[in-house]
Formats: sequence, C-alpha cells, structure tokens
Amino acid sequence: MKKLLALTLTVALAFSLSACAFGNTTAASIIGGSYFLSDSDVMTVGSIDETSVYDITYTAAKETPVEFTLSSGSYVTRVYDTERDGVHCYRFDTTLKIEGSYTLDGTVTPVSDEITTTADFLGVGSSFKPIYSHRTVNAHTVGYQDKAFTLDAYVYSVTTTYDHDANKAVVAFEPDEELSTGNFTLAKGETTYDKVFEKTYFDNETLLFAIRAFKLTTTFSSSFTSIDATAKTKRTLTLSSLATVDEAGKNTSVTEETLPVTYINSGEKITGADTYRLALAVGGTYTGSSTILNYAKGGAKEGQRLIRMQVPLQLDITALVSLGKSAAGTFVYTLKSVTKNR
Repeated sequence: MKKLLALTLTVALAFSLSACAFGNTTAASIIGGSYFLSDSDVMTVGSIDETSVYDITYTAAKETPVEFTLSSGSYVTRVYDTERDGVHCYRFDTTLKIEGSYTLDGTVTPVSDEITTTADFLGVGSSFKPIYSHRTVNAHTVGYQDKAFTLDAYVYSVTTTYDHDANKAVVAFEPDEELSTGNFTLAKGETTYDKVFEKTYFDNETLLFAIRAFKLTTTFSSSFTSIDATAKTKRTLTLSSLATVDEAGKNTSVTEETLPVTYINSGEKITGADTYRLALAVGGTYTGSSTILNYAKGGAKEGQRLIRMQVPLQLDITALVSLGKSAAGTFVYTLKSVTKNR
C-alpha cells in the first residue's frame, strides 16, 4: 500500500542523540553549548520558558496523484525546565494542527488533524540524554489499494521510556482501532531496544530543539541513529549544511542566507535573519526524502538575543507518496512569534 507522508517530522519517524556526559566523541563534537539560554556555557539544566508559534502554508506540486487543500495550519512549541521523578530536566511540547481537505476521484473530504508531542531530557552536559517522550496522532493518510486511492484516519499514541542511563528504551504503541479507519500493520504492545547509546542518538520529539545546541557551520554534517516506532526498526538520519542556489541555479560557496521573515520576539518586531540551511535526510525506506531546516545563525544580530539562540525560523517539509517517491507538495512552517515567558 502506498502512503502519503504528508504532515510533519513527528509523523514520519523517531530520532535521538546518545552519550554519557560527552563520553561519546561524536556527540561531543557537534554540541557547542546551551545557545538557547542567556548563558550558553550552562551545562546542566538552566532556567527557560519559551513559546514559539509558526504559521503553515502548503504548495502543491505541479503533477501530483493526490490533491490536498490547506485551510489553516499552525505549529506551536514550548520549552521549559521542570522536574520528572525528582530529576530537574527540560520539557519540550509541540502541537501541530492542520485543517484542510483531500480530493480523491472527485470527492472532497474535509479533515482536521492534530499531533501533539512531549519529551523530557537532560541538558547539554549530558548530551540531551532522554528520559521520556510521548506522541499522540490523530491524522489522515492517503493509501493506494486495488488500483485506487483511499483516505484513512489513524489515531494512535507512542510512548518511549528510558532507563537511568538511557541504554534501554521501551516503546509502547497504542492504536485506537475504534476511531481509526485504516488497517494498522503494527500490533498494540511494547518493543524493547537495548544498547541505545552505542551510537549518536536523538529521541524523535527532541530533535528540532536539540539542533539549537549544535555547533552549526557552513560545512556541518553528522549522522544519527533513530528508532522508528511504527516500523519497529532503527534508521539512520543525516543532518548537513545545504548550499544555497543563485538565480542561475548554481550552488553558492556558503550555506547561509537571510530569510525575509517577520516575527515578534517578546514584543520586538524583527524582519530578516541570517540563517543556516540544513537538510535532514532519512535512510532506508524513506531514502530520497529530505526536510529543509532554517536555523538562525548564532550571534548574527546584536541586540536580538533570541536570534543568537539558533531558533528555527522556517521548516520546509515535503509530502511524498512513499513508494513512488513522487512529491505531492510542500508544507512550509514559518516563525510568527517567540515569547520568553521568563
């Protein structure tokens, strides 16, 4: 069955970065500091409470087997320090909402999809060692069966818990078969993964935040292992700097550019920000798919503190028909506002 990977990173896979307090040299080499804090030298969990709001647009490909129309879309993230089981940690919450409609064989079907995630993890001194994550999905997927496209609803949750050293991960998959109209290929239950920290590892629900601590450069490139919970397998992801393209279609010598974004930063209006462009590519089943991430270049704008904190400014996420690798269109998440709650 073909499926349209339409919505976001949180639908497609799960990621995570391993090591014990910089014990893994690969992890240590890519983490530069707590750039998301006022003091980037803080290695433990620091004080933060920051909310970011993104608008979402969708542009369909010129030739696509599936028509999708976006009515509205929003992506909201919040990072703050808290406690879990007596441990001081960071928590990263996200909420994605998509309102729109699919047109299949002349029939228009409205959809209202929502994906929420939460993750608890330690600071950069512990290489963002994961403690817990949870994802709830209520979304639609386009399938292909018996020479016809189908629109199926999938409602499920994925919960990942880690032991003290994060060397063992227990992933629980909980489908809601009463509300779902599609057929799940994964049965309800738990899957245990051992030796999670053998290689650089990021929990899926922390990845977009963790990049804010990376030592990004114009030649940055690194690979991670990941747990794809819905496929019961580990995958390899590669994050690398992406060269910009000039009007003639040639790559320039740098991998940074100024985005014409306008957003509110704790009451201050900001227009334009120098960014690093990064490509996140997934190996295995999803080979050929890539997501473009634009993170603010640290220290680029004096007096604009959150710019220096490497906030993600824009995410370009391609919707694919997985088996054919054909693009249905592109979702673009653009930063609208950042608010420091403390």
